[in-house]
Amino acid sequence: MEKALRYVLEVYRQVRQFGASRIDAAKMVAKKHRISQQAVMSACTRDVGIKNTAELDDLLEPEYTSEFRSHLVQRYPAYQKDINRFFKAFGETGDQDSSSVSKLEPLFDDERKNLLNQLMIDVFKDKFIEWEKRSTSHLMYEIRSINGWGSRTNDLSKQYS
Repeated sequence: MEKALRYVLEVYRQVRQFGASRIDAAKMVAKKHRISQQAVMSACTRDVGIKNTAELDDLLEPEYTSEFRSHLVQRYPAYQKDINRFFKAFGETGDQDSSSVSKLEPLFDDERKNLLNQLMIDVFKDKFIEWEKRSTSHLMYEIRSINGWGSRTNDLSKQYS
């Protein structure tokens, strides 16, 4: 994905999902990518074909979501699928089906990878805990059922009491 498109989508996400201002969102994206805030703002305006920050501010408003999506698809037709998926997460379906979105889908590869890793870790953790409980209770039963072990322990505890 081209950097300018990535930056503008990240700014959009910060504004819409987390309620950041355009300026704060640009600062966060700049910090994340270790670039200047001006580079992010340039990517969000000139690089994606938006005239100025006032026009960007308008396009960041919820009522202009469809127009913003259309503009980005026209500017980056090779990334239409990614752009539509991103906006679908905010309830804008565009040309896609009109089913509601129950959760935000990660757009960027690193987010998708981190989500899958976390899900796998959670599944393995749950399975391990289940196995551990099963193994521990089975092991304790085995130990207790060894001939004479329980009676010797009781005899020794009586001797030292």
